[in-house]
Amino acid sequence: MTITIRNIATAIALCIVASSCNSKNNDTPKELNNSGIEQYSENNKPIFIDEDGSLERMYKEQGVTYSADIETAAANDDTEALKAIATMYSYGICGVEANRKKAYVAYRKLAEAGDVEAMGKLGYMLLYGLCPLEDTTQGLEWLVKAANERDGFAFLTLGYFFDRNLEPTKANKIQAELYYNEAVKLGYAEAEELLKELKEQ
Repeated sequence: MTITIRNIATAIALCIVASSCNSKNNDTPKELNNSGIEQYSENNKPIFIDEDGSLERMYKEQGVTYSADIETAAANDDTEALKAIATMYSYGICGVEANRKKAYVAYRKLAEAGDVEAMGKLGYMLLYGLCPLEDTTQGLEWLVKAANERDGFAFLTLGYFFDRNLEPTKANKIQAELYYNEAVKLGYAEAEELLKELKEQ
């Protein structure tokens, strides 16, 4: 499934015309919490949630810890260091407090270097204002890039956007269903629940 720029343009146009694109911080989609996503607040609350601690345990098992050295390596655009920094700051793990600005900078560098997972995370942050910049257009563009590389998180987020943040037209519901189905194929159980709710409407 290849997503076109036309999809983005349609979404943005509908968003503006209908004034129903609820992408402000206080309207971050709470239903997506099961996918590890939660609204970022100013009191160092994480953007993404490591609910069972498995991510932090994995880092510890790999011997990856926060240090001045890893910050320096990330500042010098070392890919592995950037991934670690992005994860630590967005999840608030490994003894690091959540920091949306630092997470955003790291995800942006990774996404611009072609990291697909970072594209999806960056797109989500931009779309819902969970970073210093809220930009629906850029958010959708990054999500589309990630989805075209078969990133399940991007499909889930796009599905949710068309389902819950745009005018509930038949066209938007069809688009949402397509995205949810792709997310399901890629193992996102949350998409199954959202798809079921969509079909019951």
